[in-house]
Amino acid sequence: MSRLRARLAALQDPAASPADNNDLRGRLAARGRGRAPRRPDDTELARRLGARVLAPGLLLVEESLRPNARHGDVGLRPTSAALDYFGATADPGRTLYLDTETSGLAGGTGTVAFLVGVARFRERRLWLRQWLLSGHGGEAALLAALTAELADAELLVSFNGRSFDVPLLITRYALQRQAEPLSRLTPLDLLHLSRRAFSRHWPDCRLASVEQRLLGVRRDDDLPGSAVPAVWRAWLTRGCSRELPRVLHHNRWDLLSLAALPLRLAMAYARPRRWGADCRAAAKLLLEQGDARAALAHLQAQGPWLEAADTLALADLALRCGEPAVALGAWERLARDDHPTALGKLAGYFERRQPDPARALDYTRRKLALDPDDTVSRRREARLLARLERG
Repeated sequence: MSRLRARLAALQDPAASPADNNDLRGRLAARGRGRAPRRPDDTELARRLGARVLAPGLLLVEESLRPNARHGDVGLRPTSAALDYFGATADPGRTLYLDTETSGLAGGTGTVAFLVGVARFRERRLWLRQWLLSGHGGEAALLAALTAELADAELLVSFNGRSFDVPLLITRYALQRQAEPLSRLTPLDLLHLSRRAFSRHWPDCRLASVEQRLLGVRRDDDLPGSAVPAVWRAWLTRGCSRELPRVLHHNRWDLLSLAALPLRLAMAYARPRRWGADCRAAAKLLLEQGDARAALAHLQAQGPWLEAADTLALADLALRCGEPAVALGAWERLARDDHPTALGKLAGYFERRQPDPARALDYTRRKLALDPDDTVSRRREARLLARLERG
């Protein structure tokens, strides 16, 4: 401590030698070279990112794509047919595609949506808006801008938005003491639709995987989503903006995929063999929409491509629709290969619904040959034998 005081005094002492002064200044300058560079202000950051400053701490990047621009091998055009297929009836101009980039992946009140991107179709063009926080102070303005954007929207399309993006934004609205506009919108979460169609056949249903398989696009040079929070922290703590353009690009890519996916997902539901989707996905969707007969017709149209579980679902649906002959045909196709569930269904059917004890006993014994410890079949065998003995 005494040595430091002496050196500082030497700097203030006119009698100190120039050599001593220069030596100390040089050491201090050398130590300062490792400090973070000057953090750009909002105007300079906006220039670097091709954005404009909306408010202190808030930047906006806007883009309008040409009509029928393509994303992978899919044309980006407004269409209500795909949205209607999933029961999300809305005018394309009132449909908003939403994706956020956040300061953390776990959620919670400490997580901030520092980049909010939206896309919507207007007059055959896809318009993109991305609000970027350059500091925490811009969050209130960001949320107010998003509220204005959602004012005339009816349908909100996202990828995992129901579980992550929307709850996070609602929390941020509450913390900023603003009324949230999201709950009134009809949600359409493409992650859940993707899982229903492909979770049985694909190793995962991440957006990058869905894009590659359905849209024909790959993110070879994209910033991984897991790296995004660190980029914003580097900006806040060190003023490092080098990776921020990659975050904007990542978010932009997500928005384009959201706009392109509904059409391809609808095609996969309607033609599962063509896209390698689950045959039951569309049937479940039609059942949710209250159209059991359309669901049955969809499964029947898949014919020999149905797996055993699909065929059993078809049989159950046929009984529900009052088509026992269709159910019998489905079970009998499986019984030819000694499918145990089908054998049990046939045994029960001919014991109760269309009594034929001899036929029911045959199916029961075939099932017992596969599983001698099946107590349900053992009891059924005893009942059927007693009935046959009584004549």
